[in-house]
Amino acid sequence: MALNLFTLQSRGHGKSVSDNQEKYDVDFSILGQTGLLPLWGRYWWHQNDAFNFQDPFAVKIVEQTNYDFKPIDKHIGGYGIALWGHRSFRLDAIARKHLESRPQGIVVNLGVGLDDPYQRIDNGQATIIDCDFPDTLNFREKFLPESSRRLVFKGSFFDMQWLDAIKQAGETTAQICLAGVTMYLKKDQMQELLTTVCKQLPGAKIAFDCLSPRGIRFLNSGMRRSPLPQEEVHWGLEGVQQLREWVGDGHNIRISSMFEGLTKSEFSWKTRMDIFGAEAVKLAQFVEITPH
Repeated sequence: MALNLFTLQSRGHGKSVSDNQEKYDVDFSILGQTGLLPLWGRYWWHQNDAFNFQDPFAVKIVEQTNYDFKPIDKHIGGYGIALWGHRSFRLDAIARKHLESRPQGIVVNLGVGLDDPYQRIDNGQATIIDCDFPDTLNFREKFLPESSRRLVFKGSFFDMQWLDAIKQAGETTAQICLAGVTMYLKKDQMQELLTTVCKQLPGAKIAFDCLSPRGIRFLNSGMRRSPLPQEEVHWGLEGVQQLREWVGDGHNIRISSMFEGLTKSEFSWKTRMDIFGAEAVKLAQFVEITPH
């Protein structure tokens, strides 16, 4: 492990997998395997007390999966660790805030991948809805404890089964989160998603990270030279007016740097410079859409 990514202060949580404990091969699509990257980021954040971020589920998958995560450090390094961990940290905070006002409310994770936000945000009353493709979720199930308040929909989230479930439950709102998903969508898909949610569930709140068009070009260029599992990315946020046209005037839109609020001192000088450069050109952004 590349300990120079940031100052590691081990929690001592979790134990290394024993020799006789089963380890699983990665047996799902390349698109699903992109979830291994933020998984590694959450694993590292769990190890550092300064981030106040606990994710034993990430530790469990990393230690019980036959996959060499070290090339992620080599080819992406601290910038990826900072982005992936802080993204989950911010989305978790937003989900918890929603559940503070609606303890029995609903949080939706679209394109949840190899994550289980449920274990980090659960208040003992809420319903958490996860949606992703079957191969990814089938692999996740090997590590996942059951819960009657975690609803899982296997398939494209554009079939809107998760949205129908919310409406059938009589809910008028929900907190919808997308982590590392929007860039893999085409522009018309992103428009369809936001327009549909805002029309059919106008009380819903939506939070997601995204790239700028420059960020899309940068990432696609980097992937061509990288051996890491990647799929081509497509949609880049052109600005607040683009979102306004899709969601209408009934919502507030807040766009901030993906790294807003990050404790940068925990990272190496190189990572801090990478983050500074990304912020200067608004490479990675974070969007919160809330009804008036």
